[in-house]
Amino acid sequence: MKLVRSLGLISVSALALGVLSFSIANAVRNDSIIDPLDEWGIAVSPATIDTTFVPGGTVTETFRVRNVGSNTGTIKIGVSPLEFEGQSYEREINEQTPRTEITRWTTLSLQPGCTVSDVDENGSLYTNFGYKEECFVDVIINAPLDAPNGSQHMQVYFQEYKETEGEGMRQIKAIGGNVWATNANDANDFATKGCVNIKEHNIPFWTFEAPFKNNALVENCGDLDFYAVIGVDIKNIFGGEAYSDIKYETENGVQQTMVKDPSEQRKIVLAETTRRLENEWKEASIGIYSVTQTIMVGDQEYSATKLAILAPLWMLILIILLVLMIAFWIYTKVRGHKKNKDK
Repeated sequence: MKLVRSLGLISVSALALGVLSFSIANAVRNDSIIDPLDEWGIAVSPATIDTTFVPGGTVTETFRVRNVGSNTGTIKIGVSPLEFEGQSYEREINEQTPRTEITRWTTLSLQPGCTVSDVDENGSLYTNFGYKEECFVDVIINAPLDAPNGSQHMQVYFQEYKETEGEGMRQIKAIGGNVWATNANDANDFATKGCVNIKEHNIPFWTFEAPFKNNALVENCGDLDFYAVIGVDIKNIFGGEAYSDIKYETENGVQQTMVKDPSEQRKIVLAETTRRLENEWKEASIGIYSVTQTIMVGDQEYSATKLAILAPLWMLILIILLVLMIAFWIYTKVRGHKKNKDK
């Protein structure tokens, strides 16, 4: 009798868990509060500049910055160690390191058409930014003769200010353009100077609903940046193709693994950092699958295959209840057989 009550309690708890999970999954957020200062905003392009430098030489790159809002204001333009908020890096890299020495070699200049209203002690520029105005900002990198080997990282940031009644100049927000620069003496020598370590292939065993998400933890243990691509090849329990964002091409008799959407799947892993690369199958359906995840870095491939189940929570609860019922049935049969034997 105690066993029956225990099973009943487990069943009720499992059902309550299912209802709670459904409620959380369908919670509605209220993001309707809008700051009127958001009408002032800027856009920067390109988002990233990937370049090389020669020790003792000068490189000039350019960002285009535009006022895409409906108000005017002031922007501060400066350089800082690269920040990667929201980019799935394992550690903060917005602090000065040997990889961000480039910030000391860099000066900024506005092209004709935009006027510098002030320059601070750090070389940051201030300019009044008119309605729908655009400026071109030159980033001048003067690499010293003793510039270190490997890659350097920095961010050119654009800090928005707005004059508000009674508050003076109010800082609103900042956006940045990333600069990745590599010593030209090393740029084409990744085979001997690069270092890749796949610390984790994370393929979840059970997913309750689409999309089916998976990820990998990729370590750059060298001093050269590299681009990595994550892709999956998913087969059902009968071996049929369920989904793949990988394609295979044969060139000179050698099969090459490629991805179908390089612009979406190709991510940079900066020197001496660890980055989590993410992948998803958006239209995943209920089933049991064999998932092969592949990380590609240049001509190197790192793969892992795991079993994965995609089924809703209620199905998991049903399976648990079914297992408990079978266990209880076996228990009663064994107990009944034992009683008959003792008679």
